[in-house]
Amino acid sequence: MLYKAWIREVPQMLLYYDIPKNEADCKKKVREEFKRHAHLTDLRIIDRVIIRGQMELQEVGNIWKPKGQLMTYWQETVEKKPTDFLSKFFKGHD
Repeated sequence: MLYKAWIREVPQMLLYYDIPKNEADCKKKVREEFKRHAHLTDLRIIDRVIIRGQMELQEVGNIWKPKGQLMTYWQETVEKKPTDFLSKFFKGHD
């Protein structure tokens, strides 16, 4: 139900927010975000993720979310910082 609401919101989102993405890219990102949480089994965590998704949908639908925050979904993933000595040494960290 939440997934369908997000998919229905994509054309409106593109109309209200002037982002350099097309409808297919946005729908792909919505699908990707839902699949990212597909492995969850704990009901408390699932409820939290659903509530967060509903809040995000309301923020986007009411144009409360700034364009910059919306574009963070398309940010490249950040590499993990090295933890052991040799990895830090090779990366040039202290």
